[in-house]
Amino acid sequence: MIIQNKIKSALLLFIIAILARPLNAQELPLFKNGDVVALIGDSITHGGSFHAFLQVFNATQFPNEKVSYYNCGIAGDNTPGTIDRIEKDILIHNPTHALIMLGMNDVGRWLYPGTKKVDQETLKKREEVLKNYTKNMEKLSALLIEKGVKLIFTTPSIYDQTVVLEKKNNFGINDGLIDFGNAVQEIAKKYNAPVIDFNTAMLAVNKKIQTNDKTATIVGLDRIHPGDNGHLVMAYEIIKTIIPVAFTSTIEIDAKTMKVNSAKNCTVDIKSGIKKFQVLQNALPFPVKESLRTTEKLIPESGNIAREILSIKNLEEGKYTLLIDDIKVGSYSNSALKEGINLSRNSLTPQYKQATKVSDLCFEYRSTNDKLRTIAATEFRSLKEFDGPNTLEAKKAFLEAKNEKSKGKSWYFYEKKKAKEYFEVLPKKDSIIKALDHIRTEIYTANKPVTHTYKLIKI
Repeated sequence: MIIQNKIKSALLLFIIAILARPLNAQELPLFKNGDVVALIGDSITHGGSFHAFLQVFNATQFPNEKVSYYNCGIAGDNTPGTIDRIEKDILIHNPTHALIMLGMNDVGRWLYPGTKKVDQETLKKREEVLKNYTKNMEKLSALLIEKGVKLIFTTPSIYDQTVVLEKKNNFGINDGLIDFGNAVQEIAKKYNAPVIDFNTAMLAVNKKIQTNDKTATIVGLDRIHPGDNGHLVMAYEIIKTIIPVAFTSTIEIDAKTMKVNSAKNCTVDIKSGIKKFQVLQNALPFPVKESLRTTEKLIPESGNIAREILSIKNLEEGKYTLLIDDIKVGSYSNSALKEGINLSRNSLTPQYKQATKVSDLCFEYRSTNDKLRTIAATEFRSLKEFDGPNTLEAKKAFLEAKNEKSKGKSWYFYEKKKAKEYFEVLPKKDSIIKALDHIRTEIYTANKPVTHTYKLIKI
């Protein structure tokens, strides 16, 4: 009887534990040393910066986890196009993870004329578009899973149909993208994979800024392509969804006992009472440019990510100057120091300056990778129908003829520019790949935290 009661109790506890889990509980992936992340998408990935911000975050918060990121976005691409190029453009990198954002070019923007009344035929076509997108996303997911790739899904980024702009408003497109996002959520359940909800996060920030300025937007004047502020919102949503929220460091020192009460994600060595102590952090601050800070403050929970807290209790009343490596980083009252100061956005600290150098390298990595995407976009899209001799002359003639046919179209000058860049970059492909490897090594050399000496001087 006692054994049976124990079994019943254990079973009850197990059931309670299962029921207590969130309905969408996922095994959150943290990219580890040696992992390779393929960023699959269209122009928003191809020319975007959300993945650069993500790289900066991971390189500063987890400096010993060397991860390779490959931009696998192609401007103008959609789900069938991505499936066609999966072997030669995505799996060629042997990714351990794939972050997938597709939909903007699948949604059928021509089906949203911006009028309130829509005929049944158009509604039927929208349903067909959704079915095709779902089918293609399922196929793409299966192909990646078959190769052992861990999936990270996203909902499509927004089409801004609320901002007041001169650009025609094809109202309803974002509703179609939300339907796509719902389809993605269902596919993700099948693989127990996380979903990063870009659309909801971007709508929330957009709503805040448009409360005061109806002409403001975190995407561009085309209502589609986010600027760096929109990409920062996207990066934060990735961080909050799949990466354990980390403190860069938290330190609490008691000035009275001259003891370290707490040191999280760092080590602290008091050298000369409270006046001088050394700190070695396990991470660097997550640097964000001043121009993006206003947007950052609108992102829920952003203030709780990668904080760098220094708290010193029981100081004599008065103001104190804080120096790090003999650099003055600020002056604070004893009450502020007791409460704890957050140094994560203090650009004067040596660790922030170091983190900024890491960020610069990550964005250099992004711009270098972008050159390779010019080659990929031309070969997998612009030259997709080319069946002539494999010579530069033949390809140039094909692209010139193709581009001439699109004269007067909105994409004419962009395609012409990219064709020119293709022939300039193609001969340098091998050296660009080597440069990418070199920058990646530089990132994971420059991102190692070092010991800093803190001094507190009463004013």
